Amino acid sequence: MLQQAAGNDASPEEDIEAPKGKFTTSAYNPNTPSHGPVFLVKAIVGKVVTIFRGSEDNDGAIELSRDFTLGIIFGLFMIANLVILDHTNIIHSDSAHNIRRTGFKLLNDPETLAFVEESSDLKFLPMYLYDNMREEITSQKRNAELQKVVDKRTAEENEKIREKEALKKEFESLVNHPTLELDKYCGGCIWNLATTCNGRVTFLQDKYGMGLYSAKLSAMEIKTCKK
Repeated sequence: MLQQAAGNDASPEEDIEAPKGKFTTSAYNPNTPSHGPVFLVKAIVGKVVTIFRGSEDNDGAIELSRDFTLGIIFGLFMIANLVILDHTNIIHSDSAHNIRRTGFKLLNDPETLAFVEESSDLKFLPMYLYDNMREEITSQKRNAELQKVVDKRTAEENEKIREKEALKKEFESLVNHPTLELDKYCGGCIWNLATTCNGRVTFLQDKYGMGLYSAKLSAMEIKTCKK
């Protein structure tokens, strides 16, 4: 009988164990289409507009504060547009011109500038001083880059000098080797009864383009050029 009663009261599409009232949720149906991003954006915008406008349950003070704030923002926006249009000579308004002139006057007032700088932790500079500082910074950056190039070239030059010194020492060790006997060369001695050994070396250098030590070795083939 209980089964029959349950069968008579519950419809085949209703969950008898589901809670009744406003908390009842329907079962998940995979065939139900999901909402796209456009729908979600519209829903979010609608929610924001609803919150912004408020509801009938809002307190009167909150509504008054909101309307006052919106009025101030709208008024400032209109004044700013009016000043911009007057500055660009699109329209001419004495009030906007006076506001703009008063604003420039306040911005050029030392006391006002000092107060704004102290309140905002900023430092206002004249344009000429700002341009000079920018040029100085740019010049310092350029000098720093040039200094890097100079340091690099100096390091390369020092490396070449060290290589040159090493080659010079190796060359001197070869020239002074006992096998060559260059230390026994006699430049003032007579070469082949014709000239001095130095004269023969100079002739070989000028005539055949020989090196100094090669010319000395060639002259020393005559024994009179040896000590």
